Amino acid sequence: MRVLLIEDDAVLGEAVRDYVAGLGHAVDWMQTLEDGRMAAEAVGYELVLLDLRLPAGSGLSLLKNLRRAGATVPVLILTPPDQISY
Repeated sequence: MRVLLIEDDAVLGEAVRDYVAGLGHAVDWMQTLEDGRMAAEAVGYELVLLDLRLPAGSGLSLLKNLRRAGATVPVLILTPPDQISY
């Protein structure tokens, strides 16, 4: 499976990339919102792992734009545990 990881934190991004790659998947890791947007538009990913809090904007805005453009790729949101409300 080809996975797009959009995560600006180097430690977290490296850990997620290494773990997913260790499961046998190809992982493209982008650290900026713009690089993630360009990659998502250019490549047919089977899964996107998306950080919502990126320095140049919200990952949620990227997700909304992908959906408006007709992308149906599954997206998993990377959210720190302290940001989850039940």
